[in-house]
Amino acid sequence: EGTMISPTSAGFPHVPGIFTKEQVEAWKKIVDVVHSKGAVIFCQLWHVGRASHEVYQPGGDAPISSTEKPISKRWRILMPDGTHAIYPKPRALGIYEISQVVEDYRKAALNAIEAGFDGIEIHGAHGYLIDQFLKDGINDRIDEYGGSLANRCKFIMQVVE
Repeated sequence: EGTMISPTSAGFPHVPGIFTKEQVEAWKKIVDVVHSKGAVIFCQLWHVGRASHEVYQPGGDAPISSTEKPISKRWRILMPDGTHAIYPKPRALGIYEISQVVEDYRKAALNAIEAGFDGIEIHGAHGYLIDQFLKDGINDRIDEYGGSLANRCKFIMQVVE
């Protein structure tokens, strides 16, 4: 299941994170139990990007993305109270902010290693942040992260380095 890499990666209620020491300590207990049964466990790191809502974001800010284009109004997001709402307009990440999100992935991966996970999966599909950079129908950037396929792949390549 998806695990949040940072406070800005939230987009659903009750999703675990792996960006604080307390979360790492809690994961250690879970990982230890899984290992005690002879099984392996991987941590799936994700950032939902624009597939979020201000209610899930620190300070009530707009969700971040590769674009300012919101998700179609025909889709709804699950709110903490169980109701559904239209996805808000996201805020396109500035060039200077992208490196911070890459760093959030790196720190989350290190935290997963510290917690004892056997491996890490980077969630890059389902319209979440990495996918938002990859898709030419969503990514309308005119900088080094948009346009050509190579440019649109730059974000994921930095994440996996």
